[in-house]
Amino acid sequence: MPHVNTPEGPQVIEATESSSPMAVDVTEAEHLDLGMSDAAVPAVPPTDPGFSSQWGLGKIRAAEAWDISLGDPAVTIAVIDEGCNVSHEDLAYRLPGYDALTQSDNQEPQPADGHGTSCAGIVAAKANNARGGAGVAPGCFVLPDRIARGAPNGGWVTSDAQIADGIRKAVDRGADVLSNSWGGGAPSTFITNALSYARTTGRGGRGCPTAIATGNQDVRGVSYPAKLSPAIPGLLAVGASNEWDERKSKTSRDGETWWGSNYGPEVDVVAPGVHVYTTDIMGGAGYGGGNYIPNFNGTSSATPHVAGLMALILSVDPDLRSWEVEDIIKLSAQELGAAGRDEHYGFGRIDARRALVAASKLWYRIKVVPEFLGMGKDCYLRANVRVYNPGINSVRLDSLSLSSHADDWTAEIGRFEFSGNPGGTMAPRSGNDIKLDNILLKANGAAESSWSYRWNLSWTYTFWRPNSSLFPQSGATEVVEGQGRKARGGPVKGGEGSLADDAVEGGLAAATGPPGGSSATQGRHAAGEITLNRSKEITITIR
Repeated sequence: MPHVNTPEGPQVIEATESSSPMAVDVTEAEHLDLGMSDAAVPAVPPTDPGFSSQWGLGKIRAAEAWDISLGDPAVTIAVIDEGCNVSHEDLAYRLPGYDALTQSDNQEPQPADGHGTSCAGIVAAKANNARGGAGVAPGCFVLPDRIARGAPNGGWVTSDAQIADGIRKAVDRGADVLSNSWGGGAPSTFITNALSYARTTGRGGRGCPTAIATGNQDVRGVSYPAKLSPAIPGLLAVGASNEWDERKSKTSRDGETWWGSNYGPEVDVVAPGVHVYTTDIMGGAGYGGGNYIPNFNGTSSATPHVAGLMALILSVDPDLRSWEVEDIIKLSAQELGAAGRDEHYGFGRIDARRALVAASKLWYRIKVVPEFLGMGKDCYLRANVRVYNPGINSVRLDSLSLSSHADDWTAEIGRFEFSGNPGGTMAPRSGNDIKLDNILLKANGAAESSWSYRWNLSWTYTFWRPNSSLFPQSGATEVVEGQGRKARGGPVKGGEGSLADDAVEGGLAAATGPPGGSSATQGRHAAGEITLNRSKEITITIR
């Protein structure tokens, strides 16, 4: 199946200057898809030495997603595999683990069994600790769950009953997400019932989102139990892709000619599955290359990318049901191949940034500029606020407050209040928004002396969760007044100022973020620092 690979170009900034006095005009062209905003570059790139080798994290835009959440330590991913090295320097575990082979808590792998440890690193290796790389959800914890041991001639030694026991024990011990880099063989009632148990009982009845590998035979035919995807809501069948966003096959451009990702109508999404840098058993055990491995591969490596994304989504909204997590991942995936869902890519390659935006109930964007009015050129702030619905809920903005403050935040100077009374409801996935433009509030000082502005934004809203999955049903939300949930957003703070001379640093405040987030802009835009000369007009265009 043909596809188009379009590399993302760098952000372009053009500045044109004229001699007119003191004005700032900002024009933005923002890419919106399904009501979602994009981030061009991560605000805080990770510092881990192995991160530069993790092409897959760049491809799925994990670092951009980390601007929203690195993962909540309360969220746990069960790596259901051949055991994990619990003393690894770059992994954090929720212990005790479980060993279904011995029905004990000691799940430490055999010396040669590095598979589970490598999967754990993709899910949640710690970030910014000067060791190794980073996992997709570096702030979350791993529950190690051993269901098999390696056989001398390859493959695993296990049984259907042991696998089912491991799945159930992960649910009972509080796992939020289940990562399963295994599959094959005949369908098993034991395993199917255990996965159904995870869906109906996990997370207090909300269900455990579950990722399962499609298989590595490069054939049309998704392996069991990933092929259960259409029958169990919240269970995703995960295929593998490469650096060129191709389905991994024996003839794809990555050079690994000995395997390919299974495909078929059950495939939901694909994720990076070749040349994956991740953790290995410490020392000379595992794959034998030290504490890390640079070339882990297979749908085994694609699956924990998706499990890590599931954990990030639950970090943003822990009350989501497992099928809602599935919907968010499908809706936010970057489409590959033919238009719409297809057998090679499913709904596309996962995009962590878009998924976390879609998991947010409400999103805001505020742009603030100083304005100097009257004979004394007193400083005011002029603000444009946009609040919109990026996700799967129906949302109503009930109130919004923007206030200006003294330089030291000790006194409020001005206030703008919006009340919906009630306002209109923003439909899910619609891009519906509320725009409050040209808000003018008194600030501090004047143009001919020192000046500054400080602002504080907060809001309240009501949201209604969907009644059913978008796939394959309509996913309609019934908006019944008494059944909506009330919530608060903010406070978000920002501001800028000047010294008593001609140099003004900043002057433009732009912030975008999720409800409950916090942002204090310091005269920086996504493109870098902007310095304004008060004797000139500067137009900044972002494409």
